[in-house]
Amino acid sequence: MRWGVITKDWKRYEGDVDGIYKRMNHSIETLKNIFGDYVIVGRKFTEGQPEKRFNRVLFEVQMFFFIHLNEQLITDATSKVFTDNFIALCQNDYDFRNSIEASTKNIDNYRIRFSKFQDLINNSFGDNINVNPFK
Repeated sequence: MRWGVITKDWKRYEGDVDGIYKRMNHSIETLKNIFGDYVIVGRKFTEGQPEKRFNRVLFEVQMFFFIHLNEQLITDATSKVFTDNFIALCQNDYDFRNSIEASTKNIDNYRIRFSKFQDLINNSFGDNINVNPFK
């Protein structure tokens, strides 16, 4: 196995890494704008309130899909629909909730989490993203 390929050939990968870094930061900012605060990004909801504990696998799926979302579809109205649907998904969908709480590295939980979040994005923003790597 070759270790440090990116480091050894930095000039070749620098543009790609920088682009991904910028897209991730932009997605975090977008999520902050939708939720109203950074402290809500990566948090699941219980009883209508965000939990205090950061949820890494939830953040991972949020980032994955917001990087792919057409930013022109994000309006105050679609952001409200997304927030309401996200809270409902966290609180009312046992399979999704389980996929972000228990055995999070299980491939079936990845499939559930990514499938349900892709549907959430598409239904909330009127998009047709089809990038789920865990079909």
